[in-house]
Amino acid sequence: MAGQGLYATATMGRPRTAVRTLADLELDPTELLTHLDDLVQQFGRGPDPFVATCPYAEYDPVARRCALPGAGHPPPVLVTPAAVAEAIDVAAGPPLGVVGLPFETVVVDIEPGSVLACTPTATQRKELDLTATGTPP
Repeated sequence: MAGQGLYATATMGRPRTAVRTLADLELDPTELLTHLDDLVQQFGRGPDPFVATCPYAEYDPVARRCALPGAGHPPPVLVTPAAVAEAIDVAAGPPLGVVGLPFETVVVDIEPGSVLACTPTATQRKELDLTATGTPP
């Protein structure tokens, strides 16, 4: 959600709480975003429209695989233990609150010791300078 201040903060708390609740139900990531999208559409029925992006990842530590559905958020960056960083090719998908568009999930293998960064600023730079510890500055 775009915006600042108390209203934006309180409004973003609603989908954040919903994500935690839906994640506890162990839904498929695409199904989770579909349910969250329904809720966000309900939040936006007031005088102010509500649209938000959502990074979401579901990691299976046994298979070392990560499911990443797209909901309008910039792609995550995977940093390997060798300090190699690359943006994961995730279908951007529609933001939450946009009616009638499907979400897609991409599944990627994750090497042990890797870090997944899901922040808007992670992909805004064309190059990532990595320190000796393998973490973005």
